[in-house]
Amino acid sequence: GAPEADVIEKIDIGGIALLRAAAKNYRDVLVVSSRDQYEAVTKLLEDTNGSPSLEDRRQYAAAAFAATSHYDTEIFKYVSQGTSLEGGSQEPSTILRYGENPHQTGAFHGDLGALFDQLHGKQLSYNNLVDVDAAVQLMREFAEGQPAVAILKHTNACGVAQAETLHTAYVNALACDPVSAFGGVIIVNKEVDLATAQELNKLFFEVLIAPSFAEDALPVLQSKKNRILLRQKPVEFPKKQIKTLLNGIIE
Repeated sequence: GAPEADVIEKIDIGGIALLRAAAKNYRDVLVVSSRDQYEAVTKLLEDTNGSPSLEDRRQYAAAAFAATSHYDTEIFKYVSQGTSLEGGSQEPSTILRYGENPHQTGAFHGDLGALFDQLHGKQLSYNNLVDVDAAVQLMREFAEGQPAVAILKHTNACGVAQAETLHTAYVNALACDPVSAFGGVIIVNKEVDLATAQELNKLFFEVLIAPSFAEDALPVLQSKKNRILLRQKPVEFPKKQIKTLLNGIIE
């Protein structure tokens, strides 16, 4: 409720700049960004004889950048009120075909190109991305071992199977619920071979995600104009998950 001039006057410049400078130089500096860290930092310095590890310094640097990021976000939220930028501090990276429903708009804030090579098909939709995320998270459980296939619809697994061959795994996964699998998202943990591609081609699905596609399998799968084929890159996904809730986030 304070006058805007008073709020603007109290925006800190120097303190934030010092925190950022210290955090930037974490290889040589241990930055303390909160009084809540005093006890832990004191113990750390005692335990390490005044020489904390690079890993420890990086951890505190990350906390400092989190603090400055939060501070800048709060300033943005205040200053952007009543402007065209109100409600978001990121420019949309990818404008989607539509939002959760056809009459809504949607955008993805991130770098899909760092995760996938899209080899074929139309642009991913909002709902496609939600299902792709669920599929990728599920298949992380089957990163190693036998060929595995998962079929998802509206983030729910219609079928999941492992077998000696990818073809058999797909047939078994589809058998779990062939009705719900229609129009879904399919993910596999091995290269898609010709036999599997020919079997997949019998089903209408929106998206297929695989680490690779055999040269003779790709033309079979590309026979459907709008079918989305994604080659997943070997990227390590964040372990922490954040979700918007009410007027904030949970993690």
